[in-house]
Amino acid sequence: MLDIVADRPALTPDNLLTEFFEGDVRAWGLVVPRFGGSTRTFSLQMSGTWMSSRFVMTERFEFSDGQVDNRTWEFEFESARNFTGDCDELSRWKSGRASDDLLAMEYLFDLKVGERIIPVWFDDRMYRIDEKTVANRAVMHRFGIRLGEVNAVFRKTP
Repeated sequence: MLDIVADRPALTPDNLLTEFFEGDVRAWGLVVPRFGGSTRTFSLQMSGTWMSSRFVMTERFEFSDGQVDNRTWEFEFESARNFTGDCDELSRWKSGRASDDLLAMEYLFDLKVGERIIPVWFDDRMYRIDEKTVANRAVMHRFGIRLGEVNAVFRKTP
């Protein structure tokens, strides 16, 4: 049997990203457009693990309209609190910071809207509520104009 603790690098940082999101996590949320209108809800299954010096997180989004998105993020730490991230839909990474109770990321993401792909800036913040709960608010911008936000609640699963 694979020993997950042995696979974790010896000098990896402990913070909200690596501590809370290691293992299985579930989330539920909604996408709220800037001017209201149709709100999309979703559920999310995630799993995070260490692979060499990278923290890898797989995501499976299931939206209320039937759309399913799968994504794999890879995070690499530059220091105990600063990191970079990458996934297939990422156009540009700006910043990533983590502490015990806060995770902040800014990135340009190729967002699928219908049949189109639109590059959208995300200002993504996650806040620890307690040992098993994290709240998320991600504000979306394009050309400096706020498009809407994504709100979610993450729960650690046993």
